[in-house]
Amino acid sequence: MDITDHLRPGDNSLLVSLSSQLNNRLLNRGYYDSVLDLIRGVILGGQPQTQKTEPHAHGLLGPVQLLRQTSAS
Repeated sequence: MDITDHLRPGDNSLLVSLSSQLNNRLLNRGYYDSVLDLIRGVILGGQPQTQKTEPHAHGLLGPVQLLRQTSAS
């Protein structure tokens, strides 16, 4: 993306903020290692097992917005 027309003379800064889905954070911290899967273990009558999940996609997946912030000078 060409943002040349949105820049002003002098210094310009660009801040990129990214976040991950809560599932990824919990997975990374080992939260699911101790949480039983109640559907499989109780309702379906299977052996008790811990929750299973995979990391979800995250990052600049779009849509991405460029927002102009003006300073109060």
